[in-house]
Amino acid sequence: MRTSVAGEANEDRNIKSHSVEEGSAVLIVAEEAAQLCQIDACAEGAKSNRKHQKREQASTVKQRHYHVRLPDAKLHDALQMKLVGLGSTGKRSGILSHYHLHADPDLGASKIALRLIPCGCNSCEELRRKEWIPGVATEEQPRFLQNRSCKYWPIFEGANDWKIAKLEPSQNCDELNFVAARQEVLLSVTSNMAESISVGGFGAVMTEDESTNGYYVVKWTDTPFTYQEDSDEIPAGDLVCRAEYLNPVGRARLWYTASHDNVLVRLNHAVDGDLKLEVESGTCKLPRTCNIAEARGLGAKRISDLLHERILDEVNRRDALAFEEDFDESDDTD
Repeated sequence: MRTSVAGEANEDRNIKSHSVEEGSAVLIVAEEAAQLCQIDACAEGAKSNRKHQKREQASTVKQRHYHVRLPDAKLHDALQMKLVGLGSTGKRSGILSHYHLHADPDLGASKIALRLIPCGCNSCEELRRKEWIPGVATEEQPRFLQNRSCKYWPIFEGANDWKIAKLEPSQNCDELNFVAARQEVLLSVTSNMAESISVGGFGAVMTEDESTNGYYVVKWTDTPFTYQEDSDEIPAGDLVCRAEYLNPVGRARLWYTASHDNVLVRLNHAVDGDLKLEVESGTCKLPRTCNIAEARGLGAKRISDLLHERILDEVNRRDALAFEEDFDESDDTD
């Protein structure tokens, strides 16, 4: 293994040399390995000269990121789950008999797609890449339908059919670990949501207000930031963003107008950070049932039916991450 010498060219491409003495800090070799793997050539993966150039350009994975998991990292060791929904209880029906597990983000938390035998034929790959159709049940999504056009159908005869199963806490599952795992997933979702927000853009925020479609529409007036102090509604450390509510247009489904009602949005409630609204046009007209002149004067905009269904799908996925929040961490037993 080549070690680096301070000051030499390409020093960051070699393992750093260290003298190890008793009582000195332990060098985590994994950190050195991760640093080497992040240089351009490694992060992009091995490339052929020209032979497989077309395939490499079509690859879904363009960049690799390496993370070091420290020995004291929390791994939710007491998180014990059971898989339900596989159907048959006969031979070759358990999880160990399924050699292809697909954690599709569109399935939402705690759901996974499985099949006995993986297949990478062109027909199966084309089916797997089908767009998710909002408002359609999971089992009826095109990407999970039976594929009789599979190149190996005469051999598999359905052995590569997808099954949708769900992970549920087992009887021995630690509740705190279960909640912590959900919080971890929600934090990741929230961080991604924050990255999609831009000042002047629009977003959708889930709500239980029955007078709405299941969400509020807002206009972002600031960049996301971390809330610094606990309040009755928002705990310190939450990602939040300032916004203005949009008002629904009376008797005009999915049409909204601007307002000056300010709100501080908790981003773990946001289900779309970059909402694309339609303006009035020849193909997108205000209905005659509303006050057209007033709506036009306020710059009315509309959410498409397809986008509305996508938002509702995301609301349902987010509900699967719901947990009881307790802002008061103090011990009252004193």
